[in-house]
Amino acid sequence: EEGAAAAGRLKLPGRHESAHALFFGTDDIATLKKNTDKEDIPKDTEETEPTDVEEAAAQQQTNKEFKELYNLAHHAFEVYFADSSTDSQQMAAREVADSKKKKRRPFYTKINGTMPYTTAWLQKNLSSLPLPFFANGTILFIEASLRGIAQVYFQNNPLSGLLILAGMFVQSTRVAVHGILGITAGNLAGQLMGFDKSFLSCGLFGYNSFLVGLALATFYSPEKHGGYYWPVAVGAVIFAYFSSVLFVMLGKILSPYKTPPFTLPFNISTILFLLAMGGMNNVEMAPVRDPDLPSYESEHVSGLSARAFFAGSIRGVGQVFLANDIISGVLVLVGIMVCSRISAFAAFLGSAIGAAVAALVGCNRDAIENGMYGFNPSLTLTSMLMFYVPSIGSISIG
Repeated sequence: EEGAAAAGRLKLPGRHESAHALFFGTDDIATLKKNTDKEDIPKDTEETEPTDVEEAAAQQQTNKEFKELYNLAHHAFEVYFADSSTDSQQMAAREVADSKKKKRRPFYTKINGTMPYTTAWLQKNLSSLPLPFFANGTILFIEASLRGIAQVYFQNNPLSGLLILAGMFVQSTRVAVHGILGITAGNLAGQLMGFDKSFLSCGLFGYNSFLVGLALATFYSPEKHGGYYWPVAVGAVIFAYFSSVLFVMLGKILSPYKTPPFTLPFNISTILFLLAMGGMNNVEMAPVRDPDLPSYESEHVSGLSARAFFAGSIRGVGQVFLANDIISGVLVLVGIMVCSRISAFAAFLGSAIGAAVAALVGCNRDAIENGMYGFNPSLTLTSMLMFYVPSIGSISIG
């Protein structure tokens, strides 16, 4: 209820109109409603001309529904667009005004939140530098890709993405390289197919494709810094590209349910790849998990120390990116903290709750310590505090 009330207070900027229409299909819905109303009129009913009062009332009702739909769109995606690069001109003007007043802000305030001024600064200053013709677009592409990496945790911040990417290289250079291949393919898909530029600059076409690259490389081999295999690299590019297309398609399908697609394109793309590998005899692929019977021996489900519990809570945050290295988990958590301390708190608390519940019901101790029961609760609680007003109620629901 608080989230719905917050949505009603939001004002949708006109510059985001086409971006939200991409997901919520306002034109399609209006056309469908119009056709449905026509079909509901019996053929043998004698049509009468509507009066001016009736026309005004119908127009007022239509405007009300249209406004509610737009408020819904802005509320659902505000976490992505708040102070985004689409406001770069306003932010650049604000920076100039601040410099004229000679007010020096602390350094940490400049790396806080979504850092919307970075895109404006790059666009303003890159053209004056003696760089090759392709350098400007490449640098902006990299900045959008870093935002896409952080968008896995709903953080629209390039520095957050850089810290998370560093954590992936700590975990495995091979897996991190495949993640870069994936996010490059996903963002190129958005550019080549002419998707909305505000979505691209906020990294919304990158986070699913980045996860696709990480997952395919992780499930192929446990080797950390070697063992590259060209079919996996090619598959990462193709299925990451497909995940961006799927992202737009699912946005249309899920719009009646008032929800964005989140990481569903990543899940579908990765599962399709793994299922396809079962019928390819010339392509080698390690099993996602070695087949074995479940073990219920007491030493595997008891004796979880406080140190192991804390390590499992940290690893649970990193496991969102399929990384079980504790340093990777710390870097991911710090990256989230750069953009939002509330989100960092929610990410760690959610992982700790998942680990605590797993320990309470007697799950495998090694799995708890490796964060396998923390990544889903971590994402769940973080999303609740991002899409709803942070409160005791939203924390309880999360």
